[in-house]
Amino acid sequence: MRHSEPIGVRRWKLSGVPLLGLAMLTAAGAASGVSAEAPPVPPSAMAADRGDPLPHRVKQGFVDSRYGQLHYLTAKPEPGLSRDQWKTALVMFHQSPLSAREFGPLIVEMARDRTVVALDTPGQGLSDGPEEAVTIADYAADMDAALAALGYGNDRPVDVLGNHTGVWIATELAIRHPNLIRKLVLNGVYLVPEEVWRHNIARLNVPGSSGEFFEAMGNELPRSRQYYLDRGMSDADWGRMLVGTLTPLQRREYGHVAAFRYAADARARLPLITQPTTLLLIDDGIADRTRGALPLFRNVHKVIEHMEWREGLFYTRTSEVAAMLRDVLDH
Repeated sequence: MRHSEPIGVRRWKLSGVPLLGLAMLTAAGAASGVSAEAPPVPPSAMAADRGDPLPHRVKQGFVDSRYGQLHYLTAKPEPGLSRDQWKTALVMFHQSPLSAREFGPLIVEMARDRTVVALDTPGQGLSDGPEEAVTIADYAADMDAALAALGYGNDRPVDVLGNHTGVWIATELAIRHPNLIRKLVLNGVYLVPEEVWRHNIARLNVPGSSGEFFEAMGNELPRSRQYYLDRGMSDADWGRMLVGTLTPLQRREYGHVAAFRYAADARARLPLITQPTTLLLIDDGIADRTRGALPLFRNVHKVIEHMEWREGLFYTRTSEVAAMLRDVLDH
């Protein structure tokens, strides 16, 4: 779908913004003066890689998509747990420009007693994507079709965890199919005025070639790495999570474009969610935006604030996040 006004396009340059999602882009104004030289890496982060945290229980799969194929990670309980003990399946939607790998070990932990499905947004991770920027509604339609192909629907509902861009995808999916989504847990409800989201789109750096893309990535990697190391993520986990952001190349920012533009519709859309919703606030740069959106929700189950949790929490706070999810989803 082509938009009525052009996406702000300019060549990549060093801006001091780590290669992250919504929170860091919105904080970029404050970060723009950061030196290009990254701080030293703590010796503990240089320890030998102890292996991928996603063991054999996590499987990869693909389903057909309007853009080609949609990639997902999934895990199920061990055979020892009888089917009548399985909880409602949990679907995870990641932030831009990351992938399902953002949820890492949380997939395994939550799959102890339910099926977990973490999908790559179209055009991110290993999912095929559009040739031009599309809307959140387009992404949600693709996720809808993917979940139907995996056997989920009105008679087999799911719970949803949405993070940043994933919040908007979950919102549209919940409105589109109220009987498909049972409960929602949302972190990072980026509700901003029009001048803010338009400014965010205009300042996105879009490379004109693969060469420019990799040059910019190379320049930004030290800061991105340091950002996650400072938040307790290991060097190996950061590396694995980052890999999924490379495949889109020049289309890397399409997810951000869709997320920013959705702010124009969010005030009208959020009140249409009827399912019990839990809002999570963490130290990710946009907790105040989430708090400000609270009055728009019709059915807030809980508001959970953990400002000691930071980006990378699905790796660094796995057991705590899992306990929080079980508390709100299973009771």
